[in-house]
Amino acid sequence: MTFPESLSETLTTIGQAAVEVECGVPEYREFVTIYRARTNAIPGFRNQFPYLDGLPIVFRVIRFRVDAALLAEDYDFCNEDLVGLQEIYLPSESAVEFILGLWQVSLESFRPPNQTEVPV
Repeated sequence: MTFPESLSETLTTIGQAAVEVECGVPEYREFVTIYRARTNAIPGFRNQFPYLDGLPIVFRVIRFRVDAALLAEDYDFCNEDLVGLQEIYLPSESAVEFILGLWQVSLESFRPPNQTEVPV
């Protein structure tokens, strides 16, 4: 399967799509985001991910929680502020679909980041 047209277009033009998902931790909000990246634009990519060497495009999928109070304050988040961080680089749309299936997140639910409150 390939990405829905809206998701594919968002990733091609903006490079990121996001969705807020249900969070089981009180006082926190949870997000999933997908980045589409050119491997030659990622410093040290070949050394960090030799098993993805030779791919011109990869997908970076991240799931994390943030403190809802900080998000409401328009806090400037950094990686240390992301709780329960799960991050994976994937070689294909089908691999992204597989991971999102495990996380029970629909491909159709993703939006451009400016249409969500994703903090990163």
